[in-house]
Amino acid sequence: MSEPYQPPEKDAGDAKSQEKKKGSGLLRIILFAILLVMVGLLGLDLYARNASKTAFEKVVKQVEQKTKAPPEEIHKLLGREPDQPIETKEHYFQETYSWQRGNLLKKEYIKVLYANEDDEPKLHEVVRNVEPEMNDIPNPEPAELDPADVDPVRDGIVDPGAADAEEPTADGDADEGAEPGDADEPSDESEPTDGEPDDSEEATDEGA
Repeated sequence: MSEPYQPPEKDAGDAKSQEKKKGSGLLRIILFAILLVMVGLLGLDLYARNASKTAFEKVVKQVEQKTKAPPEEIHKLLGREPDQPIETKEHYFQETYSWQRGNLLKKEYIKVLYANEDDEPKLHEVVRNVEPEMNDIPNPEPAELDPADVDPVRDGIVDPGAADAEEPTADGDADEGAEPGDADEPSDESEPTDGEPDDSEEATDEGA
């Protein structure tokens, strides 16, 4: 009778080598996935920078041309809506546009500032990746004063010293326009004319 077939025993070294191959293959897959993620984040970062720069340059051109465009025109210009509805500040309006960077904790953004003109937002300034400074913020509209409440001296319209100097005195009104020395000169009526008798002398001769 022939002996039953017995499979050859596996060498322990061959098993270890196969396990190493499986482990190296898995490691390669993980490294390749990490590489793909890094490339994707880098592309997202480049896209955010280019998009924010392009949007900023478009709005800057409108600011330089002093178009005073309303928000609706800026939305059409940029081809998108802001991150949230327009914000109402003390005396101006503001919109924020942002783009996610590769670093998920950071964003590229621009802030568009609008002046408040009769309660209507009009384009004034734009900043990129910074908060607006005082010289970027529109100035508030001057408040309209009631003429009855205006005090020229109090409000600085007239200098107090100049106001006192302009007040005429009683003597000043009487002497205004008179030249120095006019008061001392006798009038022509009291001076006798040459060759003609005075009225008083004629009256004396008639009495005699």
